[in-house]
Amino acid sequence: MNKARRSILRQLAEEIDSICNSIYTIRRQEEMILDNVPENLQSGERYENLEENVSDLESAYDTLQDASELLQSVIDRR
Repeated sequence: MNKARRSILRQLAEEIDSICNSIYTIRRQEEMILDNVPENLQSGERYENLEENVSDLESAYDTLQDASELLQSVIDRR
């Protein structure tokens, strides 16, 4: 791979890492809200939506982390 394409991939990996950081922050905020829902409201639709949000954000984070690692493998390969 030439230097120009490697540079573009490096930039993309950095952008993905930045997005991952944002997703992580939002997920943590949703988890804190989830953790503070009173017991009597934990069977409601809002609580279920919060749980799904946390789960989906975690999946998105993991998927993007995998993509970043794959890009890094390509960048490192000579």
